[in-house]
Amino acid sequence: MMYEKAKKSVFLKIDKCIKSLNLAVKVFQDFLGDRSSSDPMTYYEAHKYFEEGKNFYQEALNEISKLIGSLPADASPGFKKWRESFLKETGITSESRELEALKSELQNDEFLIGILSPEEIDALLTKHFESQQTGKRKLSNIKARIIFDEIINLLSEAETLYIKAKEKLFQLR
Repeated sequence: MMYEKAKKSVFLKIDKCIKSLNLAVKVFQDFLGDRSSSDPMTYYEAHKYFEEGKNFYQEALNEISKLIGSLPADASPGFKKWRESFLKETGITSESRELEALKSELQNDEFLIGILSPEEIDALLTKHFESQQTGKRKLSNIKARIIFDEIINLLSEAETLYIKAKEKLFQLR
């Protein structure tokens, strides 16, 4: 039960972040593209979604960092074992270690297929597969890497549109 609560909390924040950012992008695009939607309220609505998305991103990043980040030096072996079990049970980390098996696991992951197409999952997996195995990174954390890569892309797109929309808003005044 505790596993499910923590899993829902992390994935709920990620889901809200992605939905808010997608809405921000759509509304900013509407505001920028159509003369009839040059209403300043449209800009403010998009800006609200953008800010919500950024806040959910920060919350999700903080939470996932606690779950998969570095352990404190004084962490007991029991805690380390519990955390590994927790991450495996909740599906926050991946179990596969080979590229093809990992591709299959991620393309069948309920959460990932809700936010990315199989082609996008494949492209992001290919992009991060090697680098996720270097240094202190763990291949088991690649799912989080893929999710946050998508969020960062959405943030970047929303930020670019926000700047353009802000310029348009000032021109309307």
